Amino acid sequence: TKKSVKKADEPKVTTAAAAEGNVTSMYSLIFDGTAYTLPISGTLPLPAGWTKDPSSDSRSVDRFVNNSYKECEIDEVRKGGDALNGVFIAAIHAMENGKAYPSLQMYKGITWGSTVDEIKAQYGEPYHTGNYEQYGCNMTSLYYVASDNSYLILQVADKYGLALVEMYR
Repeated sequence: TKKSVKKADEPKVTTAAAAEGNVTSMYSLIFDGTAYTLPISGTLPLPAGWTKDPSSDSRSVDRFVNNSYKECEIDEVRKGGDALNGVFIAAIHAMENGKAYPSLQMYKGITWGSTVDEIKAQYGEPYHTGNYEQYGCNMTSLYYVASDNSYLILQVADKYGLALVEMYR
C-alpha cells in the first residue's frame, strides 16, 4: 500500500508552454510550473524558488533545492562538466516522509504516484525496464527513447508510485 502524502498547492505557471497546459508528448512535462521538453539543451530553466544547493560542488551535476520542498531536488546534469545533458527530478524522500512536493504534470495524466501499469497503459511498453532496490523500496525504471535518441526514464517505487523522473539528450 502507498503511504498518503501531502501534495503542494498548484504552483504559479512560469512558462508559456505551462500556461497553455501544453504537455503534448511523452517527452515533455511541467514540474512546479516550468515546462521541460526533450531534447534538453542550453540552460536548464528552474521553477521559481529553486536555488543552487551550496553543498553541490560537482563538475558534472548541480543540485537545486527549494525551501518549500526541503526533501525534493532538481539535478542539472552536464556532459563532460560543460554542456547541459539532462535533468533529474526527485520527490521520493518527500513521499517516504509524508512531506509536500511540487506538482508534476506529464502526458496523458501521468504524475507523481502513477504506477508501472498506469504508465505502460498510457506510454506503451518501454524500450528497457530495470529493477533494483533503493530508498527502502523495490524500484522499477522504465526507459523510453525519443526519435532523436534522447530519453526519458521514469522510476517507480512499489510503495509510492512514480517518484523520480530523468530526461537526457
